[in-house]
Amino acid sequence: MTAISRTKTVGLLCSLLTSLLCPATAQETTPLSLDNAVVEALANDPWLQSNRLQQNATESRSIAADALPDPTLTFAMMNLPVDSFSPGQENMTQAQVGLSQAFPRGDSRLLNRQKLAIQAAMGPHERANRRAIIEREVTLLWLDAYQAQATHRLLLRNQSLFEKMREIAQSMYTSAAGGALQQDIVRAELALMRYDDRITVQAQKMDAALAALGEWLVGYDKDTLRLSGAAIKISTRKLTHTLPTLQANTSVSLPVLANNTEMLVNYLMMHPTVQAIELAYQASQKDVALAKQQYKPQWKVSASYGWRDDTPAGTNRADLASVGLSVDLPLFSRHRQDHNLDASIYASEAVKTRKLLTLKSLMAGFQNQVVQLQHISQRQNLYTDNILEQADMQAETAMTAYTNDNGDFAEVVQAQIDKLEAEITALSIQVEKQKQLARLNYFLVQSEPVRSTRRD
Repeated sequence: MTAISRTKTVGLLCSLLTSLLCPATAQETTPLSLDNAVVEALANDPWLQSNRLQQNATESRSIAADALPDPTLTFAMMNLPVDSFSPGQENMTQAQVGLSQAFPRGDSRLLNRQKLAIQAAMGPHERANRRAIIEREVTLLWLDAYQAQATHRLLLRNQSLFEKMREIAQSMYTSAAGGALQQDIVRAELALMRYDDRITVQAQKMDAALAALGEWLVGYDKDTLRLSGAAIKISTRKLTHTLPTLQANTSVSLPVLANNTEMLVNYLMMHPTVQAIELAYQASQKDVALAKQQYKPQWKVSASYGWRDDTPAGTNRADLASVGLSVDLPLFSRHRQDHNLDASIYASEAVKTRKLLTLKSLMAGFQNQVVQLQHISQRQNLYTDNILEQADMQAETAMTAYTNDNGDFAEVVQAQIDKLEAEITALSIQVEKQKQLARLNYFLVQSEPVRSTRRD
């Protein structure tokens, strides 16, 4: 191996060891995009794993619910005389073994299995809703952090302008005959100090937003259910400098969907929360059917075999076999059963009410977001087409007039502040539009339709 090859090999090994021993360092230096933040949050959400485990548990219970109760095995020494404890002294003495099996009322086993299977089917819809919530919340937090970072960057970029204004005021004061322009220097210094304070405030907001975002991004070990030792310090990470452009997740025009109540209701019926409630209603209908089964009898069959010893004289005694059938008759507890049935019906109707309330809430939230999106789009057009251009023209005009000794320095400072405020407001409007789309997309999430079942 040549020296060059050995050097190259050593370099590759060092790079590999560095990446293995310090994996978080490379990740911390990589700008965090919105898509990556959502992917990390979804991968590091214990709730999703917990819901899958709960679904598996319910599915297992549904299989177990269809099984018969375990049979009962009994063994007894019956009618043993206490004077001699001899099994052959009395004719009635016998060693008996028995087996009995109970059968639940009516179709209780089948209905319990169906109910648990329906409850297990709620899992995918619950997870779809959870993923939609995570995407919405992480997007909002990422956009908060992006706005603070972009505003901080905008302030830093314009800081030199305020420093230049101070230099101009000092130069004008030095060339002036008297002290009439001294207040311009004071005003420039004050504007620069306030500017520095705004930079500090935005840095604080950025750290706070990143800390809130970090709650969703901390990893954990799925086997031990412990926080990962290589948890990322989100406060050390930076975001990408490009503001993502979100789109409404629907092929239907938003105004048409918002103004057509029937179409909107049919669309929102496919939302995961509504689909999960529909399954909850189907499960409650099984509770009603189970309550009706309590009017039916419960059966139990039994069989036993008894061995008897020979008589003291040596005469053989016949063994004894018994077969029995028992049934409980729900004749004196109809008051309890009637009220249990009524309670099941009331609970089922309450689930229907919850579905209606959820639909109303989704409709109101969707329509509100559509209206807010229209207003924010109008504001964005206003700033893009007029205000930013006018603010830039005003700042340039004020500076030109002042340098030509034909304007007031206070107007220059105010014009620059107005321009900066317009830029910051335009940025906040852009971010707010993306936030409105993120909130809107939560209402547009669709889930697989629930297959209707026969309600007993």
